[in-house]
Amino acid sequence: MAAEIDRVVAQVPPLRELEALRDVPYVFLDRDEFQVTLEEILAEEVDREQLAVEGQLLIRLGLLPEDADLYELLRELYGSQIAAFYRTDTRSFYVIEREQPFAALDRMIVAHEYTHALQDQHFDLEGTRITDPAEGDAALAQLAVIEGDATLLMFRWAFEHLTFGEQLELLTGLVPTPTDQQLLDSMPPILRRQLEFPYSDGFRFASAVEARGGWAAIDEALASPPISTEQILHPERYFAGDDPVLISAPDLAGALGAGWQRTYSQTMGELNMQVWLEDAQAAAGWGGDRLVMYEHLDGRWLIDWQTTWDTEADAAEFQARATDLVASVQGHMLIDPDPETASVRVWLADSAETMDLAQPPR
Repeated sequence: MAAEIDRVVAQVPPLRELEALRDVPYVFLDRDEFQVTLEEILAEEVDREQLAVEGQLLIRLGLLPEDADLYELLRELYGSQIAAFYRTDTRSFYVIEREQPFAALDRMIVAHEYTHALQDQHFDLEGTRITDPAEGDAALAQLAVIEGDATLLMFRWAFEHLTFGEQLELLTGLVPTPTDQQLLDSMPPILRRQLEFPYSDGFRFASAVEARGGWAAIDEALASPPISTEQILHPERYFAGDDPVLISAPDLAGALGAGWQRTYSQTMGELNMQVWLEDAQAAAGWGGDRLVMYEHLDGRWLIDWQTTWDTEADAAEFQARATDLVASVQGHMLIDPDPETASVRVWLADSAETMDLAQPPR
């Protein structure tokens, strides 16, 4: 097994056109050891209090069931779907042992994870990682470049180094087990889409970039990644330098009165907009957005979501689709379009009385 891993490790750098700068340890974990490691990583990486606030936001937008615990959902989802991972703190990659013998699928996974090690050695994945929780869309786009690169290399490696029989074997290995598929199907679409996006859409993005300028172009994307999921979904916009409009949302806490505080701020981006609207076409004209949530000590809440669109027609399409969602969100929703600027402001609140505190245009 060690010899097979070392063989893959030797094959990846010339294929990816990145020189290995240092050795990369690898560790095998059984499923129980992985669960312990996952809990440790989540404890280090996740702000449970902030995640609970985000969970409340998603519930209010109708993206999670009312009784959902976002932390537990993520723990269950990642605990079942991860087959291997690379850690920037230990500069090692970890492979989770399967019941089947070490085979073509395992070697392909090694190629993927070792690519992350090469990325880290050349582009400092941890030092350049977007960590601002209010910039989730940009962080997801950055992750899509990283995973898309490794996924593209993984398939290139399989084509170069696996026999035809082994490639056929992969068709079975890449299909989720009935248990895994059942879990995926049970997950809220927003979580499943965010899980799959960096790999599926990231792969398509990396393929488009590599076709345009080879691995050197992907190196450039790693060094200067897209700043929105829109640019991952539409690579031509990344090539054209079509950046999203930055929206600076005013802080309404003072105007709302005593006891109110701003608890959450985020750019939702085209990807999350697709899921919320349940319509990729209606989200395709996204130009930028900023969502801010306010909460009162007594449980009242208000969401101010400002969006801008590429054209007036795009804004009108979003407005029409958002209007259809009134029954699926919590509380009260008010949609305030501005055709002159191709923007639409969406207000949500626990009650009409709370909505009146913000005095939005009607």
